[in-house]
Amino acid sequence: MNLIQKIISGLKFKVTIMIVIEVLNEKTNEISKTNVLLVDAHSHLGSDEDGVKNMNPLAPGGTFDFYARLTTKMKEKMGGEYAFEMDKNGTKLIYNFRISPLPTIFELYRKTSELNKSFKNTDLFTKSQNSWIIDQGVVFPFQDTFRFNKPDAAYRASNINISRNTTTFPLSCRLIGYGRCDPQEKIKAINEVKFAIEQLGLRGLKLHPRSEQWLDNIKESYVMDVLLECVKYSIPVVFDTRGKKSILDIKELIELTRNILIKKDPKLIHHLKIQIAHAPAGNIGDDEVYEAIADPNSICDISMLHGGACIKFYLGFKKWYDETHKNGKRWSEHIAFGSDYPYFFEKHGSDNIFALMSEQFFENGGNIEDFQNIMGLNILKWMPEYAFPPKQETSTKSMGIYLYTNNNENINEIEGEILAALSEFQVININKILFMWDKKWGHLNNEFLLEVSPLNNPTEKILMASINITNGIKYLKIFQKDDIFRPFGGYKLYNANDKLFLLKNQVFDSTNNPAQAFNVLKEAF
Repeated sequence: MNLIQKIISGLKFKVTIMIVIEVLNEKTNEISKTNVLLVDAHSHLGSDEDGVKNMNPLAPGGTFDFYARLTTKMKEKMGGEYAFEMDKNGTKLIYNFRISPLPTIFELYRKTSELNKSFKNTDLFTKSQNSWIIDQGVVFPFQDTFRFNKPDAAYRASNINISRNTTTFPLSCRLIGYGRCDPQEKIKAINEVKFAIEQLGLRGLKLHPRSEQWLDNIKESYVMDVLLECVKYSIPVVFDTRGKKSILDIKELIELTRNILIKKDPKLIHHLKIQIAHAPAGNIGDDEVYEAIADPNSICDISMLHGGACIKFYLGFKKWYDETHKNGKRWSEHIAFGSDYPYFFEKHGSDNIFALMSEQFFENGGNIEDFQNIMGLNILKWMPEYAFPPKQETSTKSMGIYLYTNNNENINEIEGEILAALSEFQVININKILFMWDKKWGHLNNEFLLEVSPLNNPTEKILMASINITNGIKYLKIFQKDDIFRPFGGYKLYNANDKLFLLKNQVFDSTNNPAQAFNVLKEAF
């Protein structure tokens, strides 16, 4: 048996996340496993004035169709699974990469299509097939043809469209909605940010200086005012760029905004989060652009990069950053994967992903942490819910149920069926899903928080956590008033405070029967 066969035959764990990396240490014969979430940090939804459209993410040519084509392209490059050998300090390591669906969402979609009680999601699972390389995708408005349809502000209608698509199940589990405004509208733009976050449930903002014709006014105070409003909510702001000058203007705008925060309230500085779109494209090796990317409050996305330029940028920026910045951060914390779909397609996306999986990348100092950062972790870290963890604001019928399996049953299948039933039988809408981390960023353990709304009271927000207890046992817990989401560390029965949280208001011991769990949980809504 060769080493590649050994690593594959030695895997005893269940399917988990989208790209799974296993590393076999030949000396110790140990296999380490890392689950990597992929997040597309830059894509569009709506109908642009230039004729480009993506109105329905599930339609042919829509967002999920793009994910499927990207998956197919990656499988062509990987040949099913992709592996290489590397010597590190005298030890031979085998790196193995494979694509795998996120278990609970996969089962939730499958069970939703099987139940089909709402007659809306018959082909949800079929339309999602082969799309699983991307776990979540950020979507924001185009220069929409309908952006002025509401008098409140430019993009009010666009933002409502984004919200409708990203805060309603089933898309809410895989899409992250950002709003858009035109800073030239000044107070109307600021109010639109408030409305998008507080009323529409959006989680970031897109600004497009060129299309709105303020490319020469990026540093104006009215733009800064919009950023300061975004800081209050700790939401990321994506800036479109056109040429080097716009990138450097954005860097100066960041510095000006940061100086205001230093004077007003330094504790708010880390809530300034600027994503500089397209920055590497056409600027590889440019120190001034690299300084903009490396600003403490910025990252770039790699949309437009393709072919040999991908690895050239990653390794070149790493070398430059390691030589010039000794600040405790890794170079990869300033880069995010973004497709810019539907303007760019699966070739650009797959070229970038494969460059970061390549032997060349790892042999030249790249590592798994860098891969995680760029593929999705940097964007997820910027989600406002991790800065301000959600709190259960209203009174609820708090309860919890332990789920267990017999023999070879799949705990994720049981959980997926319960959640599908709550949705398909018109009990709840799933507004969003938040991943939980085991003690630190990047350590995923298939725990998550759902924000749901009862369909008989759609403005109410109820928090429900999915918590691992041991292998084959999970706990579905509905928060009671004032309970706060803890994104790190999970909840452990051997911890006294956690035990109190897990056991209080428990109304049912345990079950492996999805129908039984559904009948109990529905009473909470």
